[in-house]
Amino acid sequence: MVSSRLLISHGIVVDGAGNPPAPETAVLVRDGFVHAVGDGALRESVPRGETLREIDATGRTVMPGLIDAHCHMTYGESRIEEEIDLYTSPESRTRKADLHAQKVGWWPR
Repeated sequence: MVSSRLLISHGIVVDGAGNPPAPETAVLVRDGFVHAVGDGALRESVPRGETLREIDATGRTVMPGLIDAHCHMTYGESRIEEEIDLYTSPESRTRKADLHAQKVGWWPR
């Protein structure tokens, strides 16, 4: 199986670990996961014959691994928040959250 690779180069990388932003940095993504962070030499680490898509991020900020993890698992199909708070029991909301967490892969089935 051939891997898909993406090289995001010349960006300002913020790693989320408290390090200062790193200008002119490259991020190599392999099969949807951050594989390496470094300089433009990451291009040479891609095996010959593998497809490499490149994005020039000059003047842009790159934050590898950033995901939107904010969601309200108990909301479901309610039209207004009052409907949830006043007319749905905590037990029912917990079960609804469990089912929704399973749908998005946050919780084992």
